[in-house]
Amino acid sequence: MANASGNAADQEAQKLLKTLHGAAGAFRSSRDLASQPAAKSILGAEPAVQAAVVLRALRDVGALRAKISGNDPPDFFNLHHVPGYSYAGVHVVGPLLARDLPLADDELAAILREIARFDHIAALPMPFLAPLLGFIEKRRGGSVTAAARGDAQKIATALLTMEGAEENRLSKRFAALAKRNGSTATAGKAAKGSPAQKPAAKTASTKKSAAKTTATKKTAAAKTKSGAKTAARAR
Repeated sequence: MANASGNAADQEAQKLLKTLHGAAGAFRSSRDLASQPAAKSILGAEPAVQAAVVLRALRDVGALRAKISGNDPPDFFNLHHVPGYSYAGVHVVGPLLARDLPLADDELAAILREIARFDHIAALPMPFLAPLLGFIEKRRGGSVTAAARGDAQKIATALLTMEGAEENRLSKRFAALAKRNGSTATAGKAAKGSPAQKPAAKTASTKKSAAKTTATKKTAAAKTKSGAKTAARAR
């Protein structure tokens, strides 16, 4: 996007997200949220504005990392309890990523960089992870820039701490993304002839971290699920 049009799109995205944060009522899923007027305004916006919404919403998520002190996994798993977390913001991203948005390579790299700021990741407070992978796999042939592959591997490792089924599935997909070479110039075309990627092996540090937090992760996961559902209904 040209700089002038990009700035205009970002300003419009900021305005739409602000309205969404203030107007979103109770909802149970991204589909439920999509039926609300404030979300409809975003879903009906120009593609450039929708791309800007994705970028801004995920930058806001990345900014929450600075509010987590220390490296205790449950604090990361309960990201939705961190002041500034927006249920509406993270849930509107998925439906947008199902579309062919004009996200440039450096913008996708910036998104992965924001997510990679988190040392430990639970899938529930980041419902946009699977749609993001789907966008990259469908629209970018399953490949990203060399710099972004390093962040994809960091995300894959961070997902292993939780040891949940969904986290493990996402970790394998991010690990495959990290290992895949190729240019994103073939956007919109699936990569052909790419060898099957083996699941990423847990590193010694990951195993140590997982072993250290075994006693707390189940409790944290339960709090994450119940807290997320309760807060979503209350909004």
